[in-house]
Amino acid sequence: MERINNIIRNFSKNKIINIPKYIIRNYIKKYSNNYYAIGFIYQFYYENFNKMKHYYLLAIELNNSSDAMTNLGFYYHLKQNIALMSQYYLHAIKLQNSRAMYYLGLYHLKHSKNYNVMHYYYLKAIELGNSDAMFSLAFYYHFIERNCELAKTYYLKSVKLGNSDAMHGLATYYLYNENNINLMKLYCLKAFKFGNTKSVIYYHTRLTYDDITKIIKYKLNNIINIRNICMHYKKYIIY
Repeated sequence: MERINNIIRNFSKNKIINIPKYIIRNYIKKYSNNYYAIGFIYQFYYENFNKMKHYYLLAIELNNSSDAMTNLGFYYHLKQNIALMSQYYLHAIKLQNSRAMYYLGLYHLKHSKNYNVMHYYYLKAIELGNSDAMFSLAFYYHFIERNCELAKTYYLKSVKLGNSDAMHGLATYYLYNENNINLMKLYCLKAFKFGNTKSVIYYHTRLTYDDITKIIKYKLNNIINIRNICMHYKKYIIY
């Protein structure tokens, strides 16, 4: 049960689907009054959006839950209902929800291209320690404004909070902007240690046999990705 609570608390929406159904059913019975958590399960586990709305609206009405507001905004974001997306994000932002700030900034980065508004919400989220906003602002400076110094600054801020996407971003930055292979490898392997395989897959031809050995020692569950990477190195055999 605590594992599910941690997943919901950290908004690890991709991890909830790995929980067995009987545990989910027992969780719903035990925490029947936790309307936000049940709404989260119906949104990301069952994908039953009618029940999701029902429980999120209960969480908002009875508990003034900014997380329920944010997740409803996220749902309408994906549905491209901009009016309802904005409504729920802005309600959550009034309650100082940094995820809502990040998502609204992300909308303006990717869709409206209103970078002034994007900056406003990202910086508000960053003040509250949101590492995703730090990473996304670094991405903006890296690839859109082309301000390498600020990109590096925000990547590093995000990395300090354990954001593996920022580690991947720094690996890319050091490879292509500073041609620093050693630092590229450092952040490539850091990202992999946190479960992010993108850098290792993208840049495996830059890694040595010793680098690959370090990766294997992390003993992550994603053995398929490790096998594909190591195929580049004919000498190594996975037993």
